[in-house]
Amino acid sequence: MLHYLKQLFSDDAVSLGRENLAPDQRNSGDPNAIMRLGTLLFLISLTILFVIGLFTYLYLRLGSPSAPPSGQLQFPLGLWASTLVLLGAGLTVHRARACAYSNDFPGLNRWLGLTFGLSIAFIIIQLPSMMELLSAHRVMLVRHYSGIYGMTLALILIHALHVLGGMIPLSWLSYKAVKRTLGPQHQRLVRVCAVYWRFLEVVWILLFATFLLTA
Repeated sequence: MLHYLKQLFSDDAVSLGRENLAPDQRNSGDPNAIMRLGTLLFLISLTILFVIGLFTYLYLRLGSPSAPPSGQLQFPLGLWASTLVLLGAGLTVHRARACAYSNDFPGLNRWLGLTFGLSIAFIIIQLPSMMELLSAHRVMLVRHYSGIYGMTLALILIHALHVLGGMIPLSWLSYKAVKRTLGPQHQRLVRVCAVYWRFLEVVWILLFATFLLTA
């Protein structure tokens, strides 16, 4: 995760698009410093949130006296499919960022659209899986086991909500691309979106791997 956080402050990001600015704008410092700092603080807070969630999950699974016996946890197959879709979204948003920095705005529009579509597919695939987890949670409570499925559902839901949140700037950038009003001034936002999606990708892999290893 630290790798993606550091990308927000890389030197090439600061210099990109400077040649397209007026002299007085180039001398006024980085106009996107607040965006970078805000995004960094936001991702750090998300990291803390998911770390706390994972520790809570591990306690319920491994440390709680009412934890279900080993081998009794089963997770929906839809989680595998959603993982593949999210990995695809990470690839497409990476291609979108590359198009942004080469001023290939038709390509940027295409890859942003694919990222948006894959994000919708991710949410749609996860909805039935979350319903299965909710049903399993109720069964576990009847058997007086810990709410491990409930905690799993909570982590997946929090992650899915942040995916939905990330779709807002994606849709705005796609609209700008369709209207042919994207320019160098939007390169920073494209980069932030790419870092955010790769961050969510890493978080999901860690979550899913933890679920599988402790099943």
